Amino acid sequence: MAHDTAHQWGPRRLYDEVADAMAWWEEEGRPEILDFGPTVTEAGRTVWLKGEGSHVGRVD
Repeated sequence: MAHDTAHQWGPRRLYDEVADAMAWWEEEGRPEILDFGPTVTEAGRTVWLKGEGSHVGRVD
């Protein structure tokens, strides 16, 4: 087996998800962990990057 081969199976394509996340991280300038933060309200929980005006995801 080649060392650059990823085999995927199961209900999710985890390697594809990681590759997409890495590409997004690179596009955003490789932010550090402290560049992210949470906002919690009655409406839900979100994660932001470099300020509350820039939501990057919702936490269910």
